This record gives sequence, structure tokens and C-alpha cells, in this order.
Amino acid sequence: MHYQIRGFKSARTQGDIVEYVNPDTHSIVFKGCELFNNEKLSAKILDGTQKKKKPCAWIICESYEIVEKRRVEDDDVQLRFNPRVSANWEMDGLVVDGERFDEIVMKDARVYVK
Repeated sequence: MHYQIRGFKSARTQGDIVEYVNPDTHSIVFKGCELFNNEKLSAKILDGTQKKKKPCAWIICESYEIVEKRRVEDDDVQLRFNPRVSANWEMDGLVVDGERFDEIVMKDARVYVK
């Protein structure tokens, strides 16, 4: 599994693939972030009517930096998105679709708010 970084066209339209990042060796620090979710597609995945795997959620950011792999720290708050479990981005049990964060860090194939 690799994280895919794409160019930005609009909140609903992804640009071309820029690069892939291996979460086993690197982390990504996202700055000026917004969580985006295609709720219709996520709901179809959740209820089982969408069988083919398609991206349905992403982080839109102003900038990012790829760094050496970072460890998870005690004060990291995990963001979760798994459309087979819930059709929304969640943090501490709350739906956070569309929320903005100053910094999100990808560590060990998971994403955390700092």
C-alpha cells in the first residue's frame, strides 16, 4: 500500500498523480488541510452496492513535505476513514468531514492531527 499524492483541480476533481509515498519508510506532513469525502460513493461502499474499489475520501492541503518515517506520539489524535465501517471521516467518534486542520501527519499508513 502506498499513499498517492495528486495535483489539485477542485475539491471534487483530482489532478494528475504527482508521486507515491511508501508509509513503511516515509511520513507525509500536510499543512493547511481540509478533509474531503464523496459521501454518495462512501455510502454505496458502506451499504455494499459499490463493489469496485474507488477513492472516495482525500486530504486537500496547501502544501506537504515527505519526511523520514515518524513514530506515533501520545498526543497524536487519529483520523479514521474506512467506508466499509463508516461513510465519513471520524476523529474521537465525531464526524469531521469538511473540517480544516493546520497540520495532519501520515504515520504508519494512518493519519493524525497534531
